[in-house]
Parts: sequence; C-alpha cells; structure tokens
Amino acid sequence: MHEGTWAPRTYSDKNPLLGVPFAYYYKSTLPYRMVPLDLDQLLSQRGNGQSGVYYTNSDGSPRGTPWSPLPILYENCWDYGAYLMGAGARFDWAFGLTMGSTGAPVTGPDTNGDIGVHAKLGYAPLPGLGLHVSAARGAYMWDEVNQWLPTGKRARDYAQTVFGASAEYGWRRLTVHSEIFHNDFETPVYADGLDALSWYAESSYKFLPGWYVAGRYDAMLFSEVPSVSGPVTWDQNIERVEAGLGYHATRELLVKAVGQVYRRDAGWEWKSLLPGVQVSFRY
Repeated sequence: MHEGTWAPRTYSDKNPLLGVPFAYYYKSTLPYRMVPLDLDQLLSQRGNGQSGVYYTNSDGSPRGTPWSPLPILYENCWDYGAYLMGAGARFDWAFGLTMGSTGAPVTGPDTNGDIGVHAKLGYAPLPGLGLHVSAARGAYMWDEVNQWLPTGKRARDYAQTVFGASAEYGWRRLTVHSEIFHNDFETPVYADGLDALSWYAESSYKFLPGWYVAGRYDAMLFSEVPSVSGPVTWDQNIERVEAGLGYHATRELLVKAVGQVYRRDAGWEWKSLLPGVQVSFRY
C-alpha cells in the first residue's frame, strides 16, 4: 500500500507505541459483502464496526455475507495490482492500478470487475522534512451483493475515494509524523455518500542512549446524516491519546510501556485507561 507513510513503521520494532493509527485499521459499520436495508438500519449499528455488524431484510434473512466492515485503509492486506515508482531531485512518486480499493484490498480472484487507481507525490523541501499527497479511487463492494442493490446498479458502480496528506520531520533526537485522510464511500443507502475524516500526530524523542518517549493523538470522525432524532454521525466518532516509554536493550530487543485512553460519545474514558507492555525482538 502506497497511500500514506505508515507502512515503514507498521512493524513492532519501528512503531514507537503499541497502537496503529485509526485510518489504517479502524472498521466502520459499512461492509463490503453486505448491504444495509436502509440508512436507519446502518445507524442502528453505530459503534459496532470493530465487533462486527449484521444487516438483514425485514424477514430476518441476511443481506449478504457476514464479514468485517470497511476501514479507510487496510494496511494488513496489500492489493493485487501493479505500481510504477520513481524518485529524482527532491521528488518521489508512485502510480498504481489494483483489483480493489484501499479499504477492501483484493488478495484473490477479482471481486467486482473494477480497477482501483492510486497516485502519490512526495517532496522534500528541506533536509529532514518530507511532504506527501495521495489519492485513490476504486469500487469496494463485491459482486455477490448485486441482488441487494437498486435496479440497474452493480457493485462496481459504488466507489471509495480517498485523499491524503502527510508530513514527517526529523531533527537531531526528535521525530514528528502527521497524516490526514478524507474518505468518501458511495452507497445505495445515502445518495450524498458517507464521509469520514481521520488524522493523527505522533512524536518521539530520544533523551538518553537507548531510551525514548513517544506520544500520539489519533481521531476518526464521521459525517452527519439525517435521522428520526435529528442529524447524527453515521458511525460513532472516536479519538485516542497514547503515550509511552521505550528502551532499546540491544539493537534487536525493544521494550515498551504504553498507556491509551479513548474518547467516544460519552467523553474521555479516563476510568478505562489501558496500560500495555510490549517486548519486540528483531531477527
């Protein structure tokens, strides 16, 4: 996956913390192998994307195959396809065609007959500073849901479109990374599309040989849609603050102690502060 700049830091020995930015894994309530009956049924599942959603007809029969719903980008699975990449002077670039979209990559047979398009451009204006912009568009639903789509429509008629921007900076012992993504899902349940905005800012500082501190603020915010009780986000907004300490005992062995706290509809969940320890060994 060439959208964003997280891929080089996805492994535990490169990630200064434990969490992964929401844009790269956090599942919304919109699936790609099921179709909600209507917007109200989609709204009834707000906040359940990570645990799974299930959409049915009025008689209780499923409207597709129960499966994981969609994130903005799914970094754990890379799409089948081809990329051209290059670099020169202060620029780097990538252009690709794949079988799936960023949120629903295809790692097997074709699923809808559509080709996803991906483009990325980077520029380094100063030593240590990197800037990137990216865009991607591709159909996300599988052909198996065609029977639940409006008359004359097929899975390839509904696209996922993602625009992204990132900045990274390194100076002496300090590193800073930040990314933002705007995502739009075309869907039969809402003509204006379902949007989401996700961003994070992360920093780490090496204060002693082998030791560093790190922190990250992360957010996933969903657009509002109409409901019987007034405008509401089509999925539950979520934010997270994560901070921790790391120690490189050897070049191969990294130990981290991290704490996470989340904010959802009810506010910051300070009573549910989540501590964690990770030992990462590279070989």
